[in-house]
Amino acid sequence: MGEAYKTILAEGRGEFLESRSRFIGRAKPVGGDDEATAFIEEIQKQDWDATHHVWAYAIGASRERYSDGGEPRGTAGLPVLSVIRKEGLRDAVVVVTRYFGGVKLGAGGLVRAYTRGAKIALEAAGIIERRPYLRCTVRIGYPLIGAFQRELAVRGYRVQSAEYLEQASVAVFVPPQEKENLLALVGELTAGKGAVEAGPEVYLDLRLNADADKAEGLPGE
Repeated sequence: MGEAYKTILAEGRGEFLESRSRFIGRAKPVGGDDEATAFIEEIQKQDWDATHHVWAYAIGASRERYSDGGEPRGTAGLPVLSVIRKEGLRDAVVVVTRYFGGVKLGAGGLVRAYTRGAKIALEAAGIIERRPYLRCTVRIGYPLIGAFQRELAVRGYRVQSAEYLEQASVAVFVPPQEKENLLALVGELTAGKGAVEAGPEVYLDLRLNADADKAEGLPGE
């Protein structure tokens, strides 16, 4: 059974000026080291005339890498990685590009600038939680569909679609630990005449903001 984890929704970008230096933060969801490296190389080629390309990424629960990109050791790559760690993200890469503006920032200034670059990149990308669900197909008689859908809403189960053939066929996503509760619900409503077919486990993407309980996509990968 999979576990819930945090990542980012899409590619994001932001920039700012600090003491005449231009900082560009970019973030992207990735599936492995190769994708992360390809994104870093793409940025390096695109902004070939930049002074520094600082990057960090996290893959899975334990794989991490970072680079100071020519900045003093400990002032750039590690602060970017620290932002990723603080958010608890997996499968995400962040690149912060700097065009030097002629004014040195000092160690503390660099740490603050690269931390800010990472934060604005991740904010633009959209932080999400990816949770495991079971996709279940429920077949139920038409007279019971209203009561069934009300119960689904109360329990927070997610409905992807419904088909109306000889019986109503509803695709429902439930947390894996809720499977037995769904079976019991259908059994009670239909006096044992309904049917539940448990399908594969999938991930749903949930935005971590004011609408945190609202599914952004059905299903995630």
